[in-house]
Amino acid sequence: MKFGSLRSKKRKWVGPLVGCLIVPALFLLFFPPRLERQLSALCRVEACSVYSLATAEGDTLFFSSATDSTLTGLSTQRESAASDTVRRMGFFVSETGNVVTALAEKTVVPENGNFQKILTNEKQRLTRLHRILTDQLEELEEYAHTHSVTDEGYNDVMTLRENYIRRYTETESLLRITERALASDGDFRIHREETFTVRYVCPDDSGNTSLYCLPGRKVARRDGLMLLSTTGELPPFAPYLSVYLLSPRHWCPSADRLFLGLPQTALDAPDAVALLPDAIEVKALDGCTYTADGSAVINRLGRLTGIVADGRIHDASAVARLLYEHRSYPLRLLSNIGKKAIRFFTFKEPEKPCATEDAEKQMPRNIDGYAGTRHLYGRKTYGTGTYCGRLTEGKPEGFGYMLYREGNRYEGHWKLGRREGYGLLTDTTGRTVCGIWQADTLRAGNISKGDSLYTGELNSRLRPNGYGCLSASEGYLYQGEWNDGIREGFGISIEKRQIVKCGTWRNNRFHGERMVYTADRVYGIDISRYQHEIGKKRYGINWKRLRITHLGTFGNKRIHGTVNYPVSFVYVKSTQGTSIRNRYYAADIAQARRQGIATGAYHFFSTRTTGRQQADFFLKTARPQRGDLPPMLDLEPEDRQIAAMGGQEKMFAEVLTWLRTVRKHCGTLPVLYVSQLFVNKYLQQAPEELHEYPVWIARYGAFRPYVKLKYWQLAPNGRVAGIRGYVDINLFSGTHEQFEVYRRAAAVK
Repeated sequence: MKFGSLRSKKRKWVGPLVGCLIVPALFLLFFPPRLERQLSALCRVEACSVYSLATAEGDTLFFSSATDSTLTGLSTQRESAASDTVRRMGFFVSETGNVVTALAEKTVVPENGNFQKILTNEKQRLTRLHRILTDQLEELEEYAHTHSVTDEGYNDVMTLRENYIRRYTETESLLRITERALASDGDFRIHREETFTVRYVCPDDSGNTSLYCLPGRKVARRDGLMLLSTTGELPPFAPYLSVYLLSPRHWCPSADRLFLGLPQTALDAPDAVALLPDAIEVKALDGCTYTADGSAVINRLGRLTGIVADGRIHDASAVARLLYEHRSYPLRLLSNIGKKAIRFFTFKEPEKPCATEDAEKQMPRNIDGYAGTRHLYGRKTYGTGTYCGRLTEGKPEGFGYMLYREGNRYEGHWKLGRREGYGLLTDTTGRTVCGIWQADTLRAGNISKGDSLYTGELNSRLRPNGYGCLSASEGYLYQGEWNDGIREGFGISIEKRQIVKCGTWRNNRFHGERMVYTADRVYGIDISRYQHEIGKKRYGINWKRLRITHLGTFGNKRIHGTVNYPVSFVYVKSTQGTSIRNRYYAADIAQARRQGIATGAYHFFSTRTTGRQQADFFLKTARPQRGDLPPMLDLEPEDRQIAAMGGQEKMFAEVLTWLRTVRKHCGTLPVLYVSQLFVNKYLQQAPEELHEYPVWIARYGAFRPYVKLKYWQLAPNGRVAGIRGYVDINLFSGTHEQFEVYRRAAAVK
């Protein structure tokens, strides 16, 4: 009786004990957890792979991927090599910090034999790029030699120059190594290196939201899914999705599925690294699935039922098989229990975040329970277009798609019916605009179309406005100010086989470089009989008092300090045509030489006689001496005069004859003096030989001529102490040191 009574008492306790175990189990199984917690279990996985090609000669090339024709991200340094980066959604699945994501096995690179063809194509590409960079670097070097820190935008151009030097050096090195690899006849080895980074967003105790980074290590791969190991324990503040409470497949028909993650476009955006994941509807306006691979799939109970991989849903059993392939069920269960206990008693602050942005401002997300928000996803038509996505009180809220009536499409995040957070807009022309929206406005972002990319400020019509940078093929680059999609204001442009344009832009065209005049520049004058004859009066020149005191009245010049500059060089008119001589030439040039001023003679070209006749007349009259500045040819014909002599081809032929004759006699390249109007109308059609000669441009105003030049005549009405009346004021394109180098190198021999 006593024994039976004891058994009876035990039976009384068994029922309540089993109930105590079953009720919590049922509670955990059927009570929907808050969606906020499930979203916090999500993370983003970056898989970066780099290949190395090592030759027998000891050279190594790094690249991110290979196709049948080219290598991508080629570099000679591992640190500077572009990685083949794939971004996927993922989620924590254990207290040990394991992460499940969707990453298929990387395609094997081509065999060594195919690499011969690929390297040949790379050599051709690098040769073409090397040629482009060489031309652009020459223009940047020309700018550096003819400008100083006092010039507007000088420091910006020098920064660009350093970037181009690095690109040029890298390209040249890659080209040489590629040539040696080709010569090795396939004797090289290819190795692949893969690294993983796990990024997750979570709030701390004070409510601040930060982005944290963890290194990942691949531990298992199966059926397009991957299991990563992070730090060996679940990061602080981060929950995980349980794989042990998976609901049967028939519990979750497609109509009841909800996807936790981000759209793939948001994952690929470089400026969206701090965006929070959201609950996303699977079908958009066109019926396609836009959820990123690696996104978790939950049912009406808030339980994990699958994962998106390769654009389709892999059910929960695929996730379970991946986990148990790495560690058996009992070991995973014991490990989770042990780690949970340790975590409960020994809490540690997370490592320093890799970004401290307030992610809640970047993207609003659903924080209510699934059962209470499921009906808020749907399709709605407004006056502006048709929307599909999450709704709150009939307005877009969270992630959604909008197809506008004019055909434009927006996919991204919303708040109270306005675009808020990361979003991407595609218009009917194929232009895409992406960035972080605020109150339905994108003030700065990226615009891409074809091979062009703009990054910078935008206006309400999503056109470049303010400061921004546009880059395109063949090395084109513009960085500077914009106004409603056109270049307006200060900017820097670098183009193929064109000078560096650093200055003022108006209505999308380069207007010129705004100069700043200081005593550090090299100033000079050119004179003729008009500095001696004013009306009927005759005046001499006081050569000992020569100082430039006024830079003329053309243009609103920007001057630092007082205008009281020494005359560093002087050109004196000697002859015109074949019969006119300057009666003051001999005395003036002798006085200039006596004062130690760099001197040169010039000839005024006539369209009525041949270039050879004029050259002989000039040389006989001017008698250039050793050490003088190169002779100058003043070319100022009118259109009717050019037509009368037989057209521009005839004119250039006679000009070249004069230049060749004087060059042969003096042993140096003469200088060609022309106006800016002549440059714009005729100089572009001149024979290639004519472009060998230094140019002297006459352009009056505040803007420097935008062609390669040696001298610039900036004013015809300057003032010089020691000379009566107006004087032509000129500027050497370079520093005092560079002028002395030019003076010695280009002097009459």
